[in-house]
Formats: sequence, structure tokens, C-alpha cells
Amino acid sequence: ALPRFLRQGDEVELRAVSRQRAFPEMAIQIACQSSLSLSTPGPREVSAAKDVPVIARFKATVPTDATTATVTFSASGGNLTDAVESALPILSPTIVVRESTAGRWTGPAFATASGFDPAWKTGTYDTILSTSPFITRLLGLPFVLDYPHGCLEQQSSRILAYTAMAKVLDAVPVSADRDAAYQKVIEGSLKEFERSLLPDGFLPYWPNATDPNVFVTIQTAWAVAMASESGYSIPEDLANKLPDALNAIVHRQTRIAAPATLRAFAFYVLAQSDSAGDLANAAQELYIRRDELGDEGRAFLALGMNALDILPAEQKNLIKEFSAKPDDRSFDPLTFSSTTRTTAICALARATVFPDSNALANLPDTSAALSTQENLWLLLALDSQRQRSKTPPLGKKLQPEPAVRSVDTSAGAWDGGNLAQPFTISGLPKSGHFVLTARRSLPPEEQVPVSRGMSLGRVVRNLTDPKRTGSPDSPFRLGDEVLISYRMTSEKAQSFIALEDPLPAGMEVINPNLAMFGALYPAAGTSDIPAADLSHAEMRDDQTNLYFDSLSPGLHSYAVLARATSVGRFAWPSAQMTPMYDARFTARSAATTFLVIE
Repeated sequence: ALPRFLRQGDEVELRAVSRQRAFPEMAIQIACQSSLSLSTPGPREVSAAKDVPVIARFKATVPTDATTATVTFSASGGNLTDAVESALPILSPTIVVRESTAGRWTGPAFATASGFDPAWKTGTYDTILSTSPFITRLLGLPFVLDYPHGCLEQQSSRILAYTAMAKVLDAVPVSADRDAAYQKVIEGSLKEFERSLLPDGFLPYWPNATDPNVFVTIQTAWAVAMASESGYSIPEDLANKLPDALNAIVHRQTRIAAPATLRAFAFYVLAQSDSAGDLANAAQELYIRRDELGDEGRAFLALGMNALDILPAEQKNLIKEFSAKPDDRSFDPLTFSSTTRTTAICALARATVFPDSNALANLPDTSAALSTQENLWLLLALDSQRQRSKTPPLGKKLQPEPAVRSVDTSAGAWDGGNLAQPFTISGLPKSGHFVLTARRSLPPEEQVPVSRGMSLGRVVRNLTDPKRTGSPDSPFRLGDEVLISYRMTSEKAQSFIALEDPLPAGMEVINPNLAMFGALYPAAGTSDIPAADLSHAEMRDDQTNLYFDSLSPGLHSYAVLARATSVGRFAWPSAQMTPMYDARFTARSAATTFLVIE
């Protein structure tokens, strides 16, 4: 009877449940062997009546540097024996942050420590060196491919990043195993699209939801078309219904009102299809009404015209009408637009229509802290310029040899380095670019609440006995039902918010959607705080993810029901909340610990 995972530094009671069916009564010797630190490792003797379960308990401490644990129980009585072994993942006791630095090196050697952030003390890091000046921007590609949330926008962005920019991958060192994993994920996403397809051919934002999302439908149709070109097997419904939905959007033949910008986006996607049909009239109509499009819509329309090889004068005029600089504006949840994405899309259109222009000069220097949409379009814009440039090889005799090289030989990657043990790479060309990406657990001095335009608090209430709070003076008891309430404050309206709570090892969430049980658990919103409207939830052994499509300014609450499942003292890392498409805002709760006794 073990937790499903542990965290470094936890103190846990390991339990073995034994039953014997041979004798009316017998003595059983139960022993425990483990890579954990057992406080009393000797065997336990228990007296067991026939068919009656008995428990042996072993207290253990989780080493602070361990990543996995094995626990082996063996039992013997009379001439009977049995044994069982379990493996448990061991996670960080605090949230793990991923941070990057980038720059140039000169000379034949590069010391990784020269690029470390001063806060990097313990943890692991990866090193990428490249002769390409685009490498700091191209690293947005793995970010898109590895994005952790399961919405259909992220899944379709992943397919586009992998298929439409296959040549970009040639300049990024990606291992064969990782490449195979990406392909498997794409196949899973195509099945998810098929399951989520609505009767009218539209798709929702979240899998299996019922509200159609125009932007997601257009982008997914594009992703499916690119996957088909790359040789993936496409479910019949997707292949037939998504192009029909796009035609309905372009020609305004759908019950769902689509902004002019999204009509231009659908036009651009259809224009790249072999079965686009006659789009000349739609192009003319959108051009005449281009005042409704904005810069992104004009860019989509110009790109679509260029793909169809029509209206060259109109293409150039659309580019000339771009704003000198996109307005600094908030993320638009209807079109998924942002200032950075508009900059990237306009740069791509300008580079396509005017190939000799310096269209990409004003793009961001790094892909750090960008959303999937911003990264996706930045990568598409960069690819158009990267294809016109050549980069020299990184070097044939590097020491140490990189774990993997890029297909075009311009970059190499050294994975899994220890921050406490930096190293030097020699045999390099005279100059190039580096990117260091660290993964580290927050030290005690950084485990404090964070509020940047948002705030987040975590309040725990014991529904079994309110007097038991989980503190050393008043620990929970095994089986206690606990209400975890998240108090969320936002200074302004936000869209597509992700709340991630890494769970303690001794607790499991029973139900993340208490809306169904409002009468039983009125504390879900509390009487004076409005309850946030949950859009989607993802339950994992070690983490609960809650998603809210919108959050109005002010204070909100949401609660989940959990149960204490293991005896011990467990670390509870900070919960985090951030808009998925606007990294300027974020919030983090305090970290804590809680105790459970029998």
C-alpha cells in the first residue's frame, strides 16, 4: 500500500498488506528492502487469522538526491513465502523551473559556466552550440513540440511545427528517440481531432468539448493537410469535413460568425491546398473589405494570394498598408493575436512578397517566454530567411563529442550536464552562438508567493474534521477528505488560464469538478467569492491541472476534493497560474508541507 510517487526529503510509512488462507492462525514474518532510508529495517512479525488482512509498517526517508526508488516486501510463514517489488518515481520537493541563457562564443573553446545565470546553483542543464545566428530563435521549435497542455490549438501547432517546418529541424540537434516520440504524439493528436470533430465539421478548443472554435478549426485543418503531405494516415472525417468548414468560413456560409481576420486566415490555408477550388472571387471580396482585416488579416490575404499566384499588385499594396509598428496590445482570445505574433506574420508576408527585403530584422532575438502561437509564426518567418542562408559546420573533432548533431551539421547538443560540474568544449570554429537551458528546483529563498498582474492562494479545509489542518500540531488522519480551494485574483481580464498544482505524495485528488456537487460542498466558491468557471481538467498522479477559458478582473475561487492516502510528512510545492498565451502575467502560491497519521 504505497504512494504513487514520492518527493525528495519526504518521510513516509511504507505499508505491506498480507493475507493467508492456509491456517486458522499463523505468524508471518514481513521484511522490507528499499533504496530509501529505512529507520528500522528489520522484519516485522504479525499474527494473521485466515483470510484477514494484516499490515506491516516501515518508516522511511526519501534521499534528497534520488530520482527513483525500489521497495521490496517479502513474507514468510510456515512453508509459505511471497514477495513483491515496486518502483516509485521520486520528484523534486519544489517546483522545477526551466530557464535559458544565450549568447556568442569566440575562440576554439567554450566554457559552459561562462553562460550560467548567477541563480543556477544545483540542477541539470543542456548545452547547444551552433554556427547559425538563428539558433536562439529556432529553439522555439522544441518548445512548441513539447508544450505540456492538451488543448487542440497546442496539438495542431505541434503538428505544424513538425511538418511545415521539417527543414528547420535540420538545424536543431534532435535525437532519433525524441523524433520518434514526436511522430507518436502527432498520430495521437490526429485521433484526438477525429474524436473531437463536431457534426458541422468544426472543432472545439478542448478535446471532446461542444463549443466550436473558429480559429482552432482553421489551424487544425492546416495541420491535418500538412500531416497528410508528410505521409500520415488521416481519418476520413477529418479529410472531408475540415476543408468544407474552411470553405464555409471563407464564403460566409456558416452559422458561426467569423471575424474578417479569421476569414483571411481560412483563405490562406485553403490557398495552399490542392483542392482549394476557385478562390479568386473570395480574394477580391476580402481585398475590397481590407479595412476590416487589420495587419494580420492583410498578411494572411497577401500570403494566400501569393500561394495562388494571383493579384500581384494587390499583394504588394497589402504589404505597403502594414502599420509601421504593430500596436502594443493584449492577447485576443477570438483570433489568438498578439503584438509579437502580428510582427512575425507581417514579417513572413513581407519576406514572401518582397524576397529581397530585410523583412525579419525586427523579430525578437530569442524565443524565450513566447506562447505557442508566437513561437509558431516566428519560426515560419525565420524559416523563409534561413532557407536563403548557409551556415558552416560546427566542427568535426569536438571534445567532448556532442550527444547529437543537427542534420545540417551546424549545431550540436550536450544533454544532462550537472550545474555543479560545468565543462569546456574544445575544437570549435572561431565564433558561434550558444544556448544553455537549465532545469532546477527552486531553493528555499525563492519559494515565496509571486504576483505579476495576478495572485494565487491555496486554502485547505478538512471536511472530515475541520480541527485537523495537516500541521505538526494537528495532522490529518488517513482517509480524511480535504477541500483544496484556490483563491485567484487578476488585475485585468485574462483568457485561457492554466493553474498547475503539484500534489504532495500523500494526497490524491478525488474529483476536480465540484460543480456537480455544489449542494454538498458549498465552499467550492464560498458564499462571498464567485467560483471561476472550469473549462477543462487534467488529472495526473503527481499534479492537478485546471484550465479556465476566461477570468474577469477581481477575486475568484475554485476548489477540488482530495483525500489523504498515505502516512508521513510530505512536501507540497507551490501552485502556479499563468495565461497560456501571455507570459507577462503569472502567479505562484506559497509552498508548504503536511502531515498524515493513522
